[in-house]
Amino acid sequence: MPSSSSSFQGSTSPPPHFNQNTLPLRHSGSVPAGLHEMDIESEKEMLRLQRQSMVDLSGVGVLDKDGRPAMARDLSDFDLANGRSKKQLLKAKGHISQQGEQIPVRWSHLFKRPLIRQWLHNGKLYHEEEEREPSRFELFFDLSFVGIIHLLAEGAAESATSFNVAKFILLFHPAWSVWLDVRHFINTSGVDDVWQRLYILLMMILLSGYAANATGIQAKEFGVAAYAAQLAGQLVSPGTDSHTGEAGSGFGSGSGSGSGIGAGAHGEAGSAGGEHRRAIMDLVLRAAKAGGEGEVALPPLSQYIGSGYYYLDGYQQALRAATAFYLVAKAVRLALFLLYGAVLPKFRKALWLNGLALVLITAINIPLLFVSNPSAIIVLWTTGFTADIVSRYCIAFGLQFIHGRQKHQGQTSYIPAASVEHTMERMTLFAILVFGEVILVSHFTAAQETFGLSAQFLRSALAIGIGFFSIWLLFDADAARVYVHALRRNWFTSISFTTIHLPLFASIILMSSALHKIMAEDEVPKGYQWYFSGSLAVTVLCIAIIGMLHHQLDQHRSALIPHHVRISGRILASILIACIPQKEHWTSTAFLAAHCGVLALLVVSETVGKVGAVGKHYDHEKASDLRAARAAYGSGSSANLDPGSIEGQQVGSQDVPADSSASIAQSPTGVRDRLFYRMRRLNKDWAVRAPNRADWHEYEALSAAERGDDDVGMATELGKMQVKEVSSGQRWAYAV
Repeated sequence: MPSSSSSFQGSTSPPPHFNQNTLPLRHSGSVPAGLHEMDIESEKEMLRLQRQSMVDLSGVGVLDKDGRPAMARDLSDFDLANGRSKKQLLKAKGHISQQGEQIPVRWSHLFKRPLIRQWLHNGKLYHEEEEREPSRFELFFDLSFVGIIHLLAEGAAESATSFNVAKFILLFHPAWSVWLDVRHFINTSGVDDVWQRLYILLMMILLSGYAANATGIQAKEFGVAAYAAQLAGQLVSPGTDSHTGEAGSGFGSGSGSGSGIGAGAHGEAGSAGGEHRRAIMDLVLRAAKAGGEGEVALPPLSQYIGSGYYYLDGYQQALRAATAFYLVAKAVRLALFLLYGAVLPKFRKALWLNGLALVLITAINIPLLFVSNPSAIIVLWTTGFTADIVSRYCIAFGLQFIHGRQKHQGQTSYIPAASVEHTMERMTLFAILVFGEVILVSHFTAAQETFGLSAQFLRSALAIGIGFFSIWLLFDADAARVYVHALRRNWFTSISFTTIHLPLFASIILMSSALHKIMAEDEVPKGYQWYFSGSLAVTVLCIAIIGMLHHQLDQHRSALIPHHVRISGRILASILIACIPQKEHWTSTAFLAAHCGVLALLVVSETVGKVGAVGKHYDHEKASDLRAARAAYGSGSSANLDPGSIEGQQVGSQDVPADSSASIAQSPTGVRDRLFYRMRRLNKDWAVRAPNRADWHEYEALSAAERGDDDVGMATELGKMQVKEVSSGQRWAYAV
């Protein structure tokens, strides 16, 4: 293997080493100037010498409240990163508390101080040795959250209209945003102490209050003709009936508003526009009677949304209450950002940047407490929805800007990092709970006419098959033997992976609500056909996008069907599912069978198509050379460096000489290299790319799921046995 200088042609200057001979041995407890500008290794060495000098001078150093030496051990990386202040670090006992069945439970176990569990510093990821698993209270919170969003979906499924779909998405997003806040907090700072459990309890209560009031925001379609009749009545005789001269009754009487319209349709008009008004009112009455409603009471014009929809009475109170619960949940998260930033100075900038974004999002939603105009409500809610999603990408830009600025000034930065394994497990378990809603509505109680192999049983079996094949696709979303998860690939794929789960889970919940209606009837109403097919199509499309966000590491042409063809099959299946309602006269059994058949065919093609797939292996030596070349490039280049000036680096797959910037812009190869240069903005690793990676990759310590251990048939390795002695009493406890 050639050295890094020959493979990547980049000179790498050795990092500066810490020189302990330059450290003054102070024992007054003061902190040397410039301590905050050191990296974690230099700071740890300085503090070790400082603490040792204090122990040497005093004999035992500082004693804790139990009379034991407070500085009996050196501070760890974890202690330094989570230290409250520089002076306190000199006397700190450290965060690592004693564990074990012989250690008594202390208050410090029940109420832990704020901390960050993993972080980025000086190009390194500091994380815990053992993989974290979601706690039982996290799963309990997820279970309650699924019930809450199902309540929102039930309101959307009362009538199968596009308006209700939009309403569900807008109401679902705030609850999803709060769930992400809880997941993010537990992922970065969760220690499963009393404080964390109380936080989960508070969020469950607030989400319950939000859902209860959000479902009270009801709207109904009266038709555009009804709106036109109201406008005509307002223009002709505002506030009075055209026949009696009294306040309107019938239409508009329920609201008590002067903008109402009289119910009568005969008699002489009270103005020049009476004939036109009567014609519109006759149209509205016929439409209402055709719908079986007879005479109806329209809300006032001030509650008109558009396309014939009106808010019903009480929507303002329900909206304000739901907004208040949502804002309180966001305020609690903001308080945590401020508190943790105050007591963890090394992470302060990153935490308070997140808090600033949260303040801006909250500011957009605060006017919902006071606004009553329907159009303004829709605009504010949509703006808050968009701002919440876009803010996650803006925060990533902000963190990179802060890091680059501090690096340019010779300072170091600490940025909280996510536990990828914990997030992956949380998403997987939450998906299981969401798909559980599909299985739940698939069951039925047999009656006299549905005993045995009935049509109802067949519909139930098909619905279970749809849920089963859908979650099969989701569990194998990567469509590869070995892959790099989107959460660890780059910042854009990491954020997009979380973002794409919003429409994914929303569509699954909406699909389960529509499935409940389909299971109960032999004939499927057209509206619920579009509900179900559209939701399932979005689900499959989201799974396809997730597969593209992951980075497959299979050897080229090793699989029976190439990776990109299998991903394309998901997109085609999504389009096909979306077109199923185009056919007229579906029975519910045939309708479900069509969807189940498409999913089954997709699962079979992907499972068979992966036969022969061989993953690339991790090459430590080559990966180290590649990291060194990228580090050398990053330390010696600016953000605006032209690709033509990247001397000796691999840009794309080409060696770019120093004087080739003019020719690059004009050649086909140069266009590709320009594209690679643009990709630097997305992933800085594109600036230096390793050649000849046909059978190796540079990603160290992939999880079991990324190595393909969770694929069908690959979960366990048979034959490795372990022998241990058991007592005669225990022996029969194992027997089955």
